[in-house]
Amino acid sequence: YTAIRHYRDGVDYLMDEFMSRTSGNEQSKEYLRLKCHKILNRVDILKKLIKQHEHETMQEAINDDEKQKEIEF
Repeated sequence: YTAIRHYRDGVDYLMDEFMSRTSGNEQSKEYLRLKCHKILNRVDILKKLIKQHEHETMQEAINDDEKQKEIEF
């Protein structure tokens, strides 16, 4: 979750820069918009990977618990 926080901090930084560039040209604003979009896409991918990993870990724990119960009986 630390990586997600850092990605979000990066987006916040870029958005602050975007908002403060009132005199910036459209090309630089578009560049910042694209960067934010790419970072947010990475955050979504990272969230999915974390959720998948947690599910696999949870499933492994359940399977191990069931195996342990079978051994005890």
